[in-house]
Amino acid sequence: MQKVRVNKLAMSDFEKRALKRATRWYAREKNIPGGLSSYQIEKKVKQEYGGVGPHAATIRRYVNANLQGMSPLKIGVKGDIPPCAFKSLCVAFESYIRIMQINSKEGELTYKNLAARINALLHHDYRQKMLQRVLLATAKNLDASTMHVAEDRRVLWTTEENIVCWFNNWEFNLVDLMGR
Repeated sequence: MQKVRVNKLAMSDFEKRALKRATRWYAREKNIPGGLSSYQIEKKVKQEYGGVGPHAATIRRYVNANLQGMSPLKIGVKGDIPPCAFKSLCVAFESYIRIMQINSKEGELTYKNLAARINALLHHDYRQKMLQRVLLATAKNLDASTMHVAEDRRVLWTTEENIVCWFNNWEFNLVDLMGR
């Protein structure tokens, strides 16, 4: 499943590049008299990206909204978790997975148990949707292969991102715990 998530993330990046290319190209062509239409650009981008690319209506909508060259807009309503809290959750999730693997407790890392832990942490019932978001966000960082030496795992965990996140959030977490 981890490899599927990594491939899905790579495909998503490829689709983003196709959308950015198409919207930039159409914005340029729109300013040129007799320039290419959105349908022509759709066809050329799909040829360039091996069949992957946005529809002509999507290209027009992004350019008319002055969103050319930007990543695709997120689908659905905006979440109620701040981005910094979500990033901290992802770092904590990665750490938890790695620690459980080091302690040889892989049996407790089932999908149902992880979803229950995240829901308990957030004091909300997200019905496994939050776990899916976290798994997608951490797909590149989690490695499905096994390591033999615990010290190697510790060295891999002490990345700049983990240490910075830990130091940036300690005050917030301490104040939060003191207030309970």
